[in-house]
Amino acid sequence: MRRGDGINRLVDMLDIEVPSNHVWHNMDGDLIDFDVPRCGALCLWSLARSTKNKDSIRRAGAIPLLAKLLQSKHVSVIIPVVGILHECASEASFRLAIRTEGLLGDFVDGLKTNNFQLVQFCASAIYMVNFVNNSQINFV
Repeated sequence: MRRGDGINRLVDMLDIEVPSNHVWHNMDGDLIDFDVPRCGALCLWSLARSTKNKDSIRRAGAIPLLAKLLQSKHVSVIIPVVGILHECASEASFRLAIRTEGLLGDFVDGLKTNNFQLVQFCASAIYMVNFVNNSQINFV
């Protein structure tokens, strides 16, 4: 995937045009279809288990796009996005980027939902970003 530019293409799938007021309709008034970014996020989530892939995902510019998708409030999109961020939070550069983008607030908002799976992933992501140091990563 890394050699064939696949990760960059998957990150490009996350890019969705959204008006600045976060109304999730396109210019014609139709609801925005989240199937493409959801599928891209699911693929990246499975690839994020590899340290080299995590670095490639970060270098491809995924963090701002993931932050934008977290604002969607579509659970089918948010769960794989939080899953990617959780997997990648084992890397110090990703933890810093997550804090810089202000994504911890979005994780806290995810704790307030009724979706058990989303609550579980958000709690785990908060733990990974805030409490895991390099010596604990191998044991989590």
